[in-house]
Parts: sequence; C-alpha cells; structure tokens
Amino acid sequence: MTIASLVYVFVHEGGKRSPSLLSLLHRKSGMRFEDTALAIEKANLIDMVTPLVFIRTSPTAVELLPMKDDFLANLSPIAFSTWWEKPIFRDDKRRLFSRKNLIHFFRHTLGGGHVGRHYESQDALDSEAFEALRGAFARSFSVDINGIKLAPQYGPEYPSVRQIGWELEQTLAKSCNDLISIGNATAPNMQPIE
Repeated sequence: MTIASLVYVFVHEGGKRSPSLLSLLHRKSGMRFEDTALAIEKANLIDMVTPLVFIRTSPTAVELLPMKDDFLANLSPIAFSTWWEKPIFRDDKRRLFSRKNLIHFFRHTLGGGHVGRHYESQDALDSEAFEALRGAFARSFSVDINGIKLAPQYGPEYPSVRQIGWELEQTLAKSCNDLISIGNATAPNMQPIE
C-alpha cells in the first residue's frame, strides 16, 4: 500500500459510509497534527515553493528529499482541518496544493486504493493542474554542475507526500501511542517512513 493510501485511510472522511480510521476509533476529534510546512507567502517572487522538501546536490546527482526532522522550523501541532487544507506546495503557475490535494492525487491516479482514468478537478484546482503534477516539475529543479545539467528523478510532489506520511507518523506516535509503536517488537508491521 502506498504512503498516500495509508494517509487517506487514517484521516480522510468520506461521509457516514466511509469514515476515517481515526474517526472509527474515536481518536481524531481534538487531535493535533504535526505541521512541518512553513507558510507559503503570496509576496514571494519565486513561483514554485515546496516547504516540505529540500534539495541535496552532489557532483553527480540532484535529489529532492522530504524534510523529516531536518531543518524544521519550530511549528506547533495544528487542528486536522487546518493541517489537511493548508497549502504545502505551489507549482510553477502559482497554483496552491494542500495535503488533501496531493494525497487524493496520488491515491486516485498513481495507485493505491483507487485508480481513476482521468485527472479530476478538486477544490479550486482544475484537472490541468493535476495533469501537470506528473513529473513535469523535476525539470524545474535542474542544476548545472561543471557543465553537466542534472535533474532529479522525481519532482517535489513525491517527497512532499513522503513528508506528509512522516508528519502523520509523528502525530500518531504522540497522540495514539497505544495504536502505533515505532521500532517496537510488539508492532512488527509498523515501520518508520524512511
């Protein structure tokens, strides 16, 4: 199961017929979710902004990686609806994507619990915005090192989803430590996201 599908199962509310796992367990109400994304400032002149991702370069590669607990700002945990809807990615056309948008996109078009045939509009984003997510942004992060142009294998949407999974894992470890054990022999199927 993909990270996006796991996040979806834990937190997405699909109405009375399809509540989230945390709601079924009566845990979600009042939970505070770990937020590692600095706010995306409208005044920032850079079009593409990816606060959940950092760039690592070497003489032979460019990688986009999830922040995890590296370089994190001291942000306080926030209510679920704020966490789920907060813009955490701005593309080269200055369209804002939330955690919800990325998780739905990955789950519905890149595999997991459901695979759709077409990109679906969501919130204020049209289908074109989601179509553009399919790897096009990796080129935006190309770097010229000693005359060699290097680009990451994947765009920032992939490590952003990994960071969202890491945030959920940290939230569960703090708020539901009886449900999740990280690195504990009593929960062999629960492994940390790396």
